[in-house]
Amino acid sequence: MKTVFTKEEILDGKGCYSEQHVKDLFKRYKSETYTINQILEADIDYDDKIWFVHHNCELTLFELDIIFLMCLKKSLIIMEKCLPNDRRYREYVEMYELCVNKNEVVDITIKNSEMREKYDSAVNSYEEANKLDVFEELNKIYRENNIFTYIQFFNQYKS
Repeated sequence: MKTVFTKEEILDGKGCYSEQHVKDLFKRYKSETYTINQILEADIDYDDKIWFVHHNCELTLFELDIIFLMCLKKSLIIMEKCLPNDRRYREYVEMYELCVNKNEVVDITIKNSEMREKYDSAVNSYEEANKLDVFEELNKIYRENNIFTYIQFFNQYKS
């Protein structure tokens, strides 16, 4: 994973931000290069941080799995408050974590696999929770923006 960026790379990877806005964000650093931590600490939306990492950090699939697992764990808090007796989402997160802990790349595209079944169950659980009035309220409390947006984003990126 790429973790150090030159000023030129930052400006090239600025996405929807103006060049001046990006310069203003990083003017406090007196360096010709910036670390990923400095970028993640910048005063920009979480969405844009995820976009930068996705487009500029040259992630391996395994590194992507690690980031995705962090998102899943954050979202689990919300899911268990919405559907406290529903274990489908937790089972998916636990299986995902088990694969990551074994240094295995997670593949949900294989039909009829146990991972795919857990994923499908988790999606169904999420859809049920999303219909509850309390879901949006909880999501606002626990989110760094909408964590479920990142989960969808990472799933698309991996497939």
